[in-house]
Amino acid sequence: MAITAAYVAVTHRLDTGYTPTGLEVLGTVTSLACVWITRRQNVLCMPLGLVSVVAMGVFFFRIDLVGQGWLHLGYYVPVQVLGWWLWIRGGADRTDLPVSWLTARGRVALGAACVVGTIVLWRVFEHLHGPGDTLLWDTSIVAASVAAQALLTVKRIEAWWLWLVPVDVSAIALYVVSGAHLFAALYVLYLVLAGLGLREWTGSWRAQRAGLTALEARFAT
Repeated sequence: MAITAAYVAVTHRLDTGYTPTGLEVLGTVTSLACVWITRRQNVLCMPLGLVSVVAMGVFFFRIDLVGQGWLHLGYYVPVQVLGWWLWIRGGADRTDLPVSWLTARGRVALGAACVVGTIVLWRVFEHLHGPGDTLLWDTSIVAASVAAQALLTVKRIEAWWLWLVPVDVSAIALYVVSGAHLFAALYVLYLVLAGLGLREWTGSWRAQRAGLTALEARFAT
């Protein structure tokens, strides 16, 4: 709450007359809390995420960022529910799911899926809502976000790389252009948190590998 209050004040100074809505503040507080504990692999990030994506989805539809609206309400909501279950029961013998990397083939498929997904979703949104100056830009963030959240749900470390650049950096610029200044500030913080998440998940993976190596060595002797 203290962080949110601080950059609400900053947005007031940067844009005279701008007042964040209740949905923006609710989405901001719960989003920050969600990302903060996601990097520590705390499953409570999932219910917090549900509150966040509903608030943000409604707000984005109100300011005509339809791609972001559909992303939050049509995708993030069911994925948060699925992720909640997978994080608790998705590991071996229904244990916690460990973090891991994609294979090289998986990374190529990921890149291709993001490009194809951007084009397909752009056409779909254009058909549903008509053309828009920022629609393709908006849709590229949607496609990358879909991929990043899917990878996060199954605890693939590449999720954090997607959050860092094709989602966070791009979204900051889009939100500034669209007047969603509080969410632009939020995504600046997301950049920092995504960097921390990448570091901590990579460290967790290395610890897992070290543990497996030690176990293998023990059985080999």
